[in-house]
Amino acid sequence: MNIIARQIRRSFALRLSLMIVAIATVVFIVAIGELFHRSRTAIREAAIAQATQVLSNVTQRMAALLNEVEVATHNTEWQVLQNLQPDALLQLSRNIVELNPLLDGCSIAMERNFFKDQGKYFSAYSYRTDANHIETEQEGNESYFYFGMDWYSLPMIRGRACWIDPFADSNDITGNNRGLIVSYCKPLVSADGQPVGVISTDISLQRLSQALSIERLYPESYFLLSDSRGKTIATSQGQPHDDEIDQSRHLVLSRTLPGTDWTVTIVCPKSDIFRGYYQLIYIVITIVVFGLLLLWTFCYFVVRRNVTRLQMLAAKTEDMAGGHFDTPIPPTRRKDDIGQLQNSFSQMQASLADYVANLERMRAEAEQRNVELGVAKGMAEASDKRKSAFIQDMSHQIRTPLNIISGFAQILRESHREMSQEESLQLFRDMQRNGYVISSIIDNWSMTSALDRVSEIPREDMVTANMLCHEAVGNVLFKQSDDILVNIETADRDIRLTTHKDSVLKILTELLNNADKFTTEGTITIGCQMINSRFMGFYVADTGCGIAPADQERVFEPFVKISEFTDGLGLGLPLCRRLATLLNGEIVLDTHYSGGARFVLQLPI
Repeated sequence: MNIIARQIRRSFALRLSLMIVAIATVVFIVAIGELFHRSRTAIREAAIAQATQVLSNVTQRMAALLNEVEVATHNTEWQVLQNLQPDALLQLSRNIVELNPLLDGCSIAMERNFFKDQGKYFSAYSYRTDANHIETEQEGNESYFYFGMDWYSLPMIRGRACWIDPFADSNDITGNNRGLIVSYCKPLVSADGQPVGVISTDISLQRLSQALSIERLYPESYFLLSDSRGKTIATSQGQPHDDEIDQSRHLVLSRTLPGTDWTVTIVCPKSDIFRGYYQLIYIVITIVVFGLLLLWTFCYFVVRRNVTRLQMLAAKTEDMAGGHFDTPIPPTRRKDDIGQLQNSFSQMQASLADYVANLERMRAEAEQRNVELGVAKGMAEASDKRKSAFIQDMSHQIRTPLNIISGFAQILRESHREMSQEESLQLFRDMQRNGYVISSIIDNWSMTSALDRVSEIPREDMVTANMLCHEAVGNVLFKQSDDILVNIETADRDIRLTTHKDSVLKILTELLNNADKFTTEGTITIGCQMINSRFMGFYVADTGCGIAPADQERVFEPFVKISEFTDGLGLGLPLCRRLATLLNGEIVLDTHYSGGARFVLQLPI
């Protein structure tokens, strides 16, 4: 082993050829692995499609078989109701078995004491003993209490026809024991709507197994018929009744049998599905191994032949001293010519690379400082512009209502004796409203500044949701307009919640102020309703100009105003969102609302 290792270290051609083969091996493994993965997926999908089709065929066949039983039962029902006599019922039960080779038996059981002369029990029962013989007898006694059996009681309870899960067909009195059967049972109802008995037709599990075994997808695949409890009641011929199927080793598909609670299942061993796939894997692996051996042999001789060309590299690479230091040359322990050349140039490149790297680092640092200074200058200029814009907007927003108040005050001083009481009252309202605007601007400004240092607002006030809606409306000075109607929609049940009352009223008041500001006609609605057991919802809706989709998130940013012609500093909605967050709630714009704007405030109860 040591001899081989030394030979590999000394031979550049051997090392390079082994490296090429290693890379090729990885590429082959990845490519073939992906190919086989896709092939396996395609085979599995094809198997599922085929199994689904076969399962559908078998299910239809089973449904047709059961349908024959149902049709025979329905065709006999009216004859039974027309001939409610003991001898006639015995003959009818025999006739249905004779005329329908598919059936293994038929029972026409009557209610208690239906025939007084026959006693408490009467059941006309015919069954097939073999292919050519049918026995007919009367059943029912204390030992064979058919009133309590599923085939009689279930259709009577449900009031409709149904299939009964398999049961052992045995009668201790008659000695009849024909193994497991399934029955289609239908209640007999007289013309006046009273139940008089049950007609039951039987089919053996052997016939169901024969129907399941007609079609087979794979040599080892088989079908199962399971009852409503998931227990296997019939299977393909020659297969065990095994309710536990290892689904990691089998493809299992199921489908409900129409008209019943039963399930038809196809079980396909994966060894059958992927048999050809596994055989192909062995063949491909053999071919790949042989091909890699050929590739290694070819690479070895080609590389060995061309190693002599690399010896010229020592003389030609002296030009690198002229300044080509982009690619680092790591040192090596190799003893061949290329290894010696690599080590000599590694030392030269390392000393010069440090110098070049230092120069490059200094240049990069200088560029970075220039970029940072540019960014800082831009931020300072932007900050200065925002400050100037804010001061101008603040001055304008306060100066405008002050000028209005001053003008109205001068009018009142000079002309109050000539003005009517209604005109004077209107001037007072306008002055009051403009004062309210100034107060609101200053209040929002100071509160926004104060909340920057607050991490939580204590929720210690017990209030009711309806009361908050009414107080919020009372806090707002709405425009005096006959075209605008303010509605309050209170909750059916006045819910109490623990919160900070002043903060909630501030949010609702700001929302109402916004609605009043942008609504010229229509309605302004405030209301509340329970969202769930933990959250209460408040909403303010208007029929104003609404908010464009591009601005629906920007309205919550500080100092953002959608319209420059409206009063305010753009602090109302950001303040509302900040207060809602501090109250462990949230405020959102209802994007599905049309015809205006609708804001929803959600607060914990």
